[in-house]
Amino acid sequence: MKFLYYPGCSMEGTARPYGETIPAAAAALGLNLLPMTGWTCCGASSAHALAPAQARELARLPLTNGPRPLPVLTACAACYHNLIFAFHSAADETLSRPEHMLFQAAASGAIAALKKAVTVNIPLRIAPYYGCLLTKPGSLTGHPDPEAPRELQTILTAVGAAPVEWSFSTDCCGAAQALLRPETGERLTGRLLAMAQAAGAEALVTACPMCQQNLETVQFRRQESALPVFYFTELICLAIGASSANAALAKHLIDPRPLLRLRGVSI
Repeated sequence: MKFLYYPGCSMEGTARPYGETIPAAAAALGLNLLPMTGWTCCGASSAHALAPAQARELARLPLTNGPRPLPVLTACAACYHNLIFAFHSAADETLSRPEHMLFQAAASGAIAALKKAVTVNIPLRIAPYYGCLLTKPGSLTGHPDPEAPRELQTILTAVGAAPVEWSFSTDCCGAAQALLRPETGERLTGRLLAMAQAAGAEALVTACPMCQQNLETVQFRRQESALPVFYFTELICLAIGASSANAALAKHLIDPRPLLRLRGVSI
């Protein structure tokens, strides 16, 4: 199936490692991503609070791509949240329905394609972390189990990793509170890191640029490097031997490569 790919601003900034691994990961999954030209910011993360009407219009624009619009795919949880809200708010049948790459990646056909492409297993105990925007509220996203999603676990298993079961996979990391109220953001993110470690995780994986940034930044600020935080596309690229994986991982605040080498993954 073809999708118009909406990258969002983070993919060219703080989430560059994510953006750099999306093309190879999509190819391995059998997802045909067509570049969206002339895309604009969706309004994340402050526009909705400052100018709600303008924010909805910003999020609606990427969904208007012709008389027979293609589905719009994004890999950013905040972008997806804004786009799906705009889609439902507009009640316009000509708009494309937005999709998140994670949900497409975990579909049975994509997983079957990924398993055929895997050449390297990733033997790590990894806690899947969805954050609070990706699946909730279910009334908007249509997710069948927004409080207990399983898509990341499905992908982890396909690349040879061991998913860690824990009770905080959809709890909030603090999001923009890391900037507005640093003590609140650090408390929420710190609790997630502590709970992941207590559950036996060696690393975390996410599909949200803000979550990844917060989870790494708190450890970096504390001068801790206990838990690398992967994007799910990076793990896919590692497993299929894509050259983009090493370059992406080198950009992390918490370098995952020593742990990977310790577990026998050449990189």
